[in-house]
Amino acid sequence: MKCLGCDRQQDYRTPYLWYKDNSFMTYTYTSEFTIKKVKSSDEATYHCEMKNDYCRGVSQSVNVIVPVGRNVILQINLLSVWEGDSLQLTCRCKRCYGRKRFKFHKDGKSIKDLRINKNSVTYRIQSAHLEDVGSYSCTYEKSTSNQVDVNVRERFSKPVLRVEQEGEIFVSQPLAITCHVEKFDPGVRLTYIFYKDFKTLQDHSEINYWNVGSALMDDSGTYSCAVLSMWRSLRKESNVVAITVKQVFSEPELRISHVPTVFEGDELKFLCFVETIHANVLLQYIFFKNAKDLKAAQYSREMHISAASLENSGTYYCEVHAQAFGLRKTSHEVSILVKEIFSTPTLSAKPETQVREGQMLKLLCQVEIFQAFPLRRTFYKGGNVLKLSDAETYLIESVSWPHDSGVYQCEAAVRSRGVKKMSNEIVISVQGTPVSKPLLTIKPTMELLEGDKLLLICSVSNGSSPLTYIFYKDAQKELYREESNLTEVPFEMGNVNKSWEGKYSCAVGNKVSELRLKSELVEVTIIEQSRAATIIISLLSPLLAVVLIGLYFFWRRRNKQSDSSRVLQPTGMVTGTGSQTYNEPTASNDNEYANVGTAWTLETTQHDNHVVYSEVRIKKRNNIDHGREVSGGNWRKEMPPIDYSIAYSQVNFVKTGANLPRAEMEDVDLYENIARN
Repeated sequence: MKCLGCDRQQDYRTPYLWYKDNSFMTYTYTSEFTIKKVKSSDEATYHCEMKNDYCRGVSQSVNVIVPVGRNVILQINLLSVWEGDSLQLTCRCKRCYGRKRFKFHKDGKSIKDLRINKNSVTYRIQSAHLEDVGSYSCTYEKSTSNQVDVNVRERFSKPVLRVEQEGEIFVSQPLAITCHVEKFDPGVRLTYIFYKDFKTLQDHSEINYWNVGSALMDDSGTYSCAVLSMWRSLRKESNVVAITVKQVFSEPELRISHVPTVFEGDELKFLCFVETIHANVLLQYIFFKNAKDLKAAQYSREMHISAASLENSGTYYCEVHAQAFGLRKTSHEVSILVKEIFSTPTLSAKPETQVREGQMLKLLCQVEIFQAFPLRRTFYKGGNVLKLSDAETYLIESVSWPHDSGVYQCEAAVRSRGVKKMSNEIVISVQGTPVSKPLLTIKPTMELLEGDKLLLICSVSNGSSPLTYIFYKDAQKELYREESNLTEVPFEMGNVNKSWEGKYSCAVGNKVSELRLKSELVEVTIIEQSRAATIIISLLSPLLAVVLIGLYFFWRRRNKQSDSSRVLQPTGMVTGTGSQTYNEPTASNDNEYANVGTAWTLETTQHDNHVVYSEVRIKKRNNIDHGREVSGGNWRKEMPPIDYSIAYSQVNFVKTGANLPRAEMEDVDLYENIARN
């Protein structure tokens, strides 16, 4: 076996690596590896590998067959070869005598007939080509060897000459042709030859293209190329291509409407006129203003500005490109002047840009008008529309914090002409109102029974919203927090017990001030149910006796002096705790009894609960005058002493307390003087 494939001589210090069935077998410092006595175990797939500075790679695999029982054997050095490589076919005979006649066959047809005295003969193909691909065998007399298949691989494909430009070719267009070939053998080196009208343009170059920067009419002709391998002398020629170079178009002319004076909002039309000499030429147009292109190349020769602005003033021209060949031509220049119809608006604020919450703010959008057109103004805050108006003012009667703080702008527009102009920006800063000191109110009372509801109300007199309310117990424990726009926030706790007894407060703050203000501490007392029950029981026992005695005296007095009795009417107000204060009326001799009553709040629904009693004193004056000496020897007359006796009457229920209107309280003659709680 022989390892081939490098164009340069192998370095004797670099080994060839040999593999059998893809497993490393041995190495040699020559390109040949010989198995002297072939055995059946040598039948396998072999390949070689070689690496140095000039050549490196892995060979194709060769199948070695060790036939058993055959008299004639065909051996081929390589089953797959590159174009230009040599191919050796050896026919061997084991039992042959005398002068021997060997025949070589390809695809069943005889290709070579050799006579020799030896038991083997070799047929060589010096340079293999694609037509050498096939199935080979050999014969000796009537003995036929084994079906060996030989494959010849292309080193490179047949070249194809390509013109890089699509379609027709015109004057001044770059002309480029390429000799395209596909390489299958990475190690092959190729050179290219270009021909025009069968004359050499470029000879034996490793560059596979030929071009002209700007084509002329004389560049028309027939073109072809050839590809040669520097090793094995392989040569392949391309197809022939005819190229015709044509003329293109005339010089362009820029035509503009409304020249030279233009007003804002006027419509402008641009036309880049050109005469096309060849109907199939595709042209692109570019418009320039002050030597800068306005937009990318387009296929339309027209440009349109619906409403001219001041920025449209300048010098214009156009260019025409023939994309197929890169030809470019430029028109003459035209100057345009656009005049204003109104100035850029100016936005200002009165009284100033920094205002206090609740103040009036007026925004002025002022414009100087040069042409008589109806003007419309738009006011913006933070990019959002506030108002569309024909007037130049925008009024805020009472600014709020922080809602009206922000960036303001106005726009003036003549809609009929599509002209809009934006003003400067101004920043309005609204100063908010700090929070006043909060007040904590306890309802219904600061003394509660276990199980009652406790309502805390935190209020402030002023402060910019939103306000943050926080309720505390014992000045530190936070109970509830709420953000609100109201100046009063309630917090209710139901079913209170002894653990809720303590001092309560609230704090209020907003974003205007960094600190929260706290209310004064309010102490709440919780009365346990067991203690309240003891008080009520202690009162019920004497109450029964009082009621019976009162009924007795009432019956007795009524029989004796039914016409002379009067009801003593207290005039006091019931306090928040249920106790009374009153002004004692002057007692008459016939004032012997008065009514007593009970109190119940709106929460009380059963009249047999929480019975209380009132002590009534009947005053009787003595008829004896008393006096005593004072300084200076004078005597001062004193009022006769009052005799207090106690009587009781039937206990009734009366609506009293904070929830009873004042008018109703004055209409009843029964009131409580001992607190229900």
